[in-house]
Amino acid sequence: MNLFLSCFLLVLSVSASYAQNLSREQQIAILQFIEAVKNNDSERVLSGVTYPFNRLYPLPDVKDKPDFLRRYHEILDDSLRSVIVRSVPSEDWADMGWRGLMLHNGLVWLDDKGSLMSINNLSDAERTQRNRLIIHEKNALHPSVRDFMSPLHLFKTKKFSIRIDEMPDGSLRYASWNVRAKAGEKPDLIIPFGKYLPEGSGGNLRYVFTNGDYTYECSFFVISDANRLSANLSGFHQDKKILSQKAVYIKN
Repeated sequence: MNLFLSCFLLVLSVSASYAQNLSREQQIAILQFIEAVKNNDSERVLSGVTYPFNRLYPLPDVKDKPDFLRRYHEILDDSLRSVIVRSVPSEDWADMGWRGLMLHNGLVWLDDKGSLMSINNLSDAERTQRNRLIIHEKNALHPSVRDFMSPLHLFKTKKFSIRIDEMPDGSLRYASWNVRAKAGEKPDLIIPFGKYLPEGSGGNLRYVFTNGDYTYECSFFVISDANRLSANLSGFHQDKKILSQKAVYIKN
């Protein structure tokens, strides 16, 4: 599962009151990044990037530097580069502590040294490609779960394959299969109308789905930065926990 959307939701859960004034060193790092973007110096822009570099699922993550160089103008298109170049460190950027340096409401994230951490923006080219991939994914699924608007999370535990989708009405849907089942098979369990619950200011995410006396929680925990999460699936019968399994992301 790609974590791009999780990072965007994380940003929305963080109050601007947590932003700190930028130090002189941080402003210099941001200005150097802005200058590199302005000059189309892709080598400098990509210096220090950690791979894979997340893109919004089901877009493929950027696997390495050559891949990023190939997709550079697709990801950092003219519109995004213009926003970055026009930005002013003291006005448009914020120090979000251990999360990094944030442009506007999380559009771009850098670390303290000015290295690119994440981009929470889709260019027109990426949006077109993503829509095409979503259609392809829908056609590969069982008809009972093809009617979603956007895939949010796709992950698996030792026993289950699970997906969380956003529906056309904005609600959330949970679907799970036996981990050995194929995506084209009918899910063993489908639960509509789930809830998204941000977990404080730390960026942790939790989705809760209720099916009669049973409740399933899909939790995502920040490991080290705003772009890295671990996951866990918990199940409850009434108030008794009956299931707890660590989850891993299924990469496309």
